[in-house]
Amino acid sequence: MSYHMKILNKIQRKATIWILGAFKMSPSEGIEAIAEIIPIKFHLQKLAERSLIHPFKLPANHII
Repeated sequence: MSYHMKILNKIQRKATIWILGAFKMSPSEGIEAIAEIIPIKFHLQKLAERSLIHPFKLPANHII
C-alpha cells in the first residue's frame, strides 16, 4: 500500500508544481497549501468514508 501512496504523492506533487509554476525544490506541503489542495492521503480517506455511508442512504427496498 505504501508503494502506491508514494506514486500518488509524486503525481500530486508534479501536478501542483505544474499548476503553480513553482520550482522543483519547493516543499510539497507548502505548494499544496498555496494551491489549496489537500494531501492525497486525506482525500482518499474522505472518499472511503463517503463510500461506506452511501449504502445506508438508500431506501430499505433498494436492490442492493
